[in-house]
Amino acid sequence: RASVAFDRRDSLLLPRNGIYADVSGAYAGPFTLSGLAFLDGGASLKLYWTPAFGITLKSNTELGGVVNPHGGEVPVTDRYFLGGLGSVRGFPALTLSPVEAVPTTDGGSVDLEVGGVVRLVQNLELEFPLWPQTPFRGFLFVDGGNAFNEGELAAVFAGTAIDRGATLPGGLFFSTGFGVLIETPVLPFRFEWSVPLTARAGDQPISFFLGIGSAF
Repeated sequence: RASVAFDRRDSLLLPRNGIYADVSGAYAGPFTLSGLAFLDGGASLKLYWTPAFGITLKSNTELGGVVNPHGGEVPVTDRYFLGGLGSVRGFPALTLSPVEAVPTTDGGSVDLEVGGVVRLVQNLELEFPLWPQTPFRGFLFVDGGNAFNEGELAAVFAGTAIDRGATLPGGLFFSTGFGVLIETPVLPFRFEWSVPLTARAGDQPISFFLGIGSAF
């Protein structure tokens, strides 16, 4: 695995201004004496800007792709599953991925998330002080993203809808939400509530998360 990063953020836990960018790659296969084979590449760009009044605008963009350079399918352990903090909040972790009918021992089949080979995530967040000169800050966010298999990616580029149990604008799942950030002397704590905008049957109408620091 190798990566190159450029980091000009003014803080690691609570950045208010700056930029972070990275490009990474990972390989596993016979040349590394691995029983699995994949070649994974990705890039991310995080932007932070506080123009006035303590209001911070944040953006996070992530792209990734994985292939098997020696032929065959990419192992399921190295495919992409999105959802949860760090990708599309409002959906359970690891539940956004292509779905396939997997045979069962009784001769039937069951639909399971099998992971994608391309991922795209876009997060936008607006953070602002709730009261001047206090450690309490609020934030609003919108997330979008998905993981695609080869067929779904071709369908998206062709303008064809893909079926994931919800209507997906541009082939992406979307969520929105709000929260409160408390900057304590020890660590900053996040309390956030998220709502899926492209909900599927069984998705919770609202989710709560307690975390530390910035979402990205």
